[in-house]
Amino acid sequence: VRFAGENEGLKPIIGYITRLDRMPDGEVDVAIVKTAINGEPVSIFQPGQENSPNDIVPGILARGLEDDWRLFLPRHAKYIAGTPAIIKRNGGNTPVRLGNILLTKSGFMAFEVRSPALK
Repeated sequence: VRFAGENEGLKPIIGYITRLDRMPDGEVDVAIVKTAINGEPVSIFQPGQENSPNDIVPGILARGLEDDWRLFLPRHAKYIAGTPAIIKRNGGNTPVRLGNILLTKSGFMAFEVRSPALK
């Protein structure tokens, strides 16, 4: 993830490392796949469970490169495709439905996410 200040004119970019190669001269070559932009921190929970802190999971909501929405969650989160959920962002609650799992890595997973309220 790259985050930069507003003054730098850079938008948050989300990517993951696909390759690390140590070069003979001691430098390290890193390959990163960019997967989304404009990431923002959110909390996610199932409808009716917003008062239970143990059921609230942190995540990152971001625009995919094809202008779709993606939700990045920790790998331990117990969500599956098709699950209705509530995303808390900017002080408000947005009802969503999780779509297909787009990516699974050792530390996180990324879902498609759909809602008429996401713009």
